[in-house]
Amino acid sequence: MTVTEYTGARIVSNQHVVSVAQHKTVHCYGSVKICVSVTHFAQLFVSGNVFLTWNGSLCPVSHVEQSLNWK
Repeated sequence: MTVTEYTGARIVSNQHVVSVAQHKTVHCYGSVKICVSVTHFAQLFVSGNVFLTWNGSLCPVSHVEQSLNWK
């Protein structure tokens, strides 16, 4: 997720919907939509890419999901 994608989020049903264009299955499914509550959207501090690895490169979404322990 990039800052441009994050700041371009639109509000739908009281949630911010972020459209992420670059991910590993984009060729099959198109862009992914991430829904973020108004509270969490306001709390996220954004600079550059939202999720980065220890060396500053882009972080695969699978690593983010694993870190957040989403099911």
